[in-house]
Order: sequence, then structure tokens, then C-alpha cells
Amino acid sequence: MKTSLTLSGECWQADLAHPIDISIPLDFFGAQPGAFGIQRAAAQPYTVGEFVLDTREGGSVNCFNVQLNPHGNGTHTECVGHILNKRIYINDILKQPMFPVRLVTVTPRTCASVDDKVHGPSTPEDLVIDVESLTSVLSKESVPTGGGVVLRTLPNEVGKQSRSYRQKRPAYLTPASMTYLVLLGVCHLLLDVPSVDRDDDDGALVAHHLFWEVPQGSHEVVGEVSTKTITEMVYIPEEVPDGLYLANLQIPSFCLDAAPSRPLLYRMEQVPS
Repeated sequence: MKTSLTLSGECWQADLAHPIDISIPLDFFGAQPGAFGIQRAAAQPYTVGEFVLDTREGGSVNCFNVQLNPHGNGTHTECVGHILNKRIYINDILKQPMFPVRLVTVTPRTCASVDDKVHGPSTPEDLVIDVESLTSVLSKESVPTGGGVVLRTLPNEVGKQSRSYRQKRPAYLTPASMTYLVLLGVCHLLLDVPSVDRDDDDGALVAHHLFWEVPQGSHEVVGEVSTKTITEMVYIPEEVPDGLYLANLQIPSFCLDAAPSRPLLYRMEQVPS
């Protein structure tokens, strides 16, 4: 099954029959990724007295209570409500879940080896995605209008799907690199690290504020509410090449600033004119 779409006056076809799932499955009973020291996601059978809804314990059905934090328990999508006082929900923001994206691969570099400045605490050994790395793989012409960018970082170990990021600080974006993505018109940013910002930046969240164009230090809505989204902790398999894809960003209808998500990518090919 294929669908046709027009991008910048060119005709493309997307293969809907073979989606590429770049979410990390959330295994409540096995290995799972974790960030920011947030406790792991858990699932327990609903229990009232001796009444246990788990067929392995004699129950007639399985009915589990789930506890999770979208921001630390795997793939999730967040909206500007993440940094605002006003309650703005991801299920209100993400009204058009299908959009074109450009997948690119970058190699984070140490703070000591780049020219970009980093706000707040950092060490020379911190790994960052700097603006030079992005300009080498992205341009105004390569980012689809109204679409997004998917960033895959190297090395791309399978262990990203179950890594505890408290053991090793993940890479993050510099202010200059986020400013560049905003200038390119990126509406949806997907990447395989837990946060666009350093996990401990004294609460500034500079990259978040830059992306949603909220003044630094402010938690108030300025002008129209941004409809842009950030999806963190994805995993893009090695065999998926860089290029143009159609994305389908699936979320539950949570009335929260963020929700667990399942981004799917569909391969695209240009149709000869």
C-alpha cells in the first residue's frame, strides 16, 4: 500500500505497508531505558484483598495498574507545556501526526573540541551535538516544509534501548545547534537521546526554550502557543539509511505535557515527472 504526496512541487510515494518503528518498546518486566534518575516503569496486577487480576495467580483475566513517567521511561513526545505554567497538553498540540522528516546521522563531539558555547554547567568531556555537525548534514533545502528532522547519534549501539543514562551522561544540543534547527523551520524534532538539554543544566533548559521560542527563564505563554514537538529516546536501527521519510507520530490521548509515543517511518521514493 502506497500513498502519494507533493513536497516542494515534487511528487513522492510513501510505502505504508512496511513501517519502521523507531520507538523503544517499554518492557515492564525486563530491561528498559531510564533517565534523570526516574524510577523504572512498573506494572502490577489490580488487587483487592485476595482478588488478583493475573491469570498466573489464579485470576480470570489480566488487568494491570501501570506506573510510568513519560520523560524518563523511554520514547516520548513533549510539547511546549513542558516548560510553561499554563497546562498545555500534547494531545491538543499534535493534531497532524503525519509529516515528512529528514533522517540524518551525526557524531557528537566533546565540548573541548567545538567552538559552540554551552550554557550552565559542563565539562570538557561532555558530548554535544554542535552546529558544525548539523550544518554538514542539514540545509534549508533538505528540511521538508512543515516537517521535521530525526537525529541519529553515533555510536549507535543496540544498548541504547535499555541504557541507564545516570551511569553515563548522554549527548545534548548546544544553543547554537538548536538555534540552527529553528532557523531551518523544523516543526518536529526526533532524536535518540533523553533530552535536547544537558541532564543537569541548573534548570535552564535553554534548548527547549529556544525550540519553542519561549524567553529564557520564562514559564509564560508569549504570543501564539507553539505547535512544535520534541520526541526523545527513539532508536533508529543501523540498517535504516539517512534520507527522506514520512513520519507517523502515534501517541495516547494523554492530557499531559508529554506522552509515551510510537514514531513510525515510511520509506519514500520520488516519482519521475
